[in-house]
Amino acid sequence: MANLANILAAFPWWAWIAVIAILGGLIRQVISMNHKHRERMEMIRQGMDPRDYNKP
Repeated sequence: MANLANILAAFPWWAWIAVIAILGGLIRQVISMNHKHRERMEMIRQGMDPRDYNKP
């Protein structure tokens, strides 16, 4: 565990900004994909064809 702490402590402060930005983008993308999937499943449950639904 001390090895991991040493590795993490070796990153400069500006590198953490990039890491957080990348992780934030990944999390945002996963949430967006989950939302689109739920929306599609709800359209199917209501008897709509999601292929006919075009979002701008």
